[in-house]
Amino acid sequence: MRDPIAAYASEALLELDSAGDLALEVRAPSPDLYFNVLRDTIENLIRARWPGLDYEMFIPCPTAQSPGAKCTGRIPISGLLRLREKGHATYTCITCAETHDISLLITGFTTPGQPYPRQLTDQLDRIEQGVALTNGLAAEIAETSRASCEPSAPRSPTAPRCSA
Repeated sequence: MRDPIAAYASEALLELDSAGDLALEVRAPSPDLYFNVLRDTIENLIRARWPGLDYEMFIPCPTAQSPGAKCTGRIPISGLLRLREKGHATYTCITCAETHDISLLITGFTTPGQPYPRQLTDQLDRIEQGVALTNGLAAEIAETSRASCEPSAPRSPTAPRCSA
């Protein structure tokens, strides 16, 4: 499936296996939006079509155990929501024993005050360096422009005109 708004660049795969498990995978620059729209739609369909049907939603543990292999742990979304409501910030997977940020598992974003994932931190550092270079260049251009407008400064034919 694709989100009808092309600017979101969101795609989803729904897969029903022989055991009756429905898997939803979303890929997008901001997958939480499309994921939550589809999750809400699935829950509404279940309630409307099969009232009283018991179901539980899980998030797969994101731990990579080796190249190409992920942890097989499944974390119930309802449990994560209860933990977060009680003020817990982390969850430890009982399959791989790795600890994860609850908000990151649920939404794709860390809790305010929690450290960002390393990839995001590296990207923010590169952006900050670019902004600093741009600000330095802008300040240098402004200083050069001010200096060329000084009454005692020699004027070249290509210097910007100064206003009084």
